[in-house]
Amino acid sequence: MKRYALTLFCLIVLPACSSAVRTPEDAEWLELTQTYSRIEATRNAFQTDSGSRRDRIASAVSLQRQLEPVWIPFMSALENYYRTTGDPRAAAIWVREKLLLGDGYANLLARYDRAIEVYLSGLELDPGNPALIDRIERAWERAFAQPSAFNSVTAGMRESEVVERLGYPRVDWMRQVVRSGKIYQVWIYPRSDGSAAAVYFEDGRVYHKNWQAAPADGGGGR
Repeated sequence: MKRYALTLFCLIVLPACSSAVRTPEDAEWLELTQTYSRIEATRNAFQTDSGSRRDRIASAVSLQRQLEPVWIPFMSALENYYRTTGDPRAAAIWVREKLLLGDGYANLLARYDRAIEVYLSGLELDPGNPALIDRIERAWERAFAQPSAFNSVTAGMRESEVVERLGYPRVDWMRQVVRSGKIYQVWIYPRSDGSAAAVYFEDGRVYHKNWQAAPADGGGGR
């Protein structure tokens, strides 16, 4: 009799309790995580961190175009879900996506203005997030050439050493010519006063720099 009663309890009460804890949010979250897994799988299938800078930019653009039909509605659904439920898991994914997108603008394209916009939008769901705040501060520092960083660039430095100090310039602020078998480049960095500074390379090594490469009325924002 006791065994029968226990069996009846398991068949009736436990399923009822199990279904009681299920909510529409659970199903919505499961759908979101499944979509996010597909997004991550697409990312993992792409190789975007090797080759020249132009190759990496091309790969990143190709990946973003492939992701957009899924990523854009996913981010909208994720935001709606968070605003409805306050689920911190949704905020964590939101911040991660904003960091990835902003880092692409900052580190690959040197579009620090766009990066700052993206990082700030991440703060909408997670105000005070330290990773986002740190990225915003670094983007502001790199948005315009800083005198101290520019002064640390010396003749003979490799391109990678200049990138460590000044970051990359925007692609449309780079020029290259080949003369007598040598490759000459100039990288232009905007200054906060509207003028521009420049670093000059010969076969990948710094041979000259100019803090006042363009007048204040000829510079541009970054």
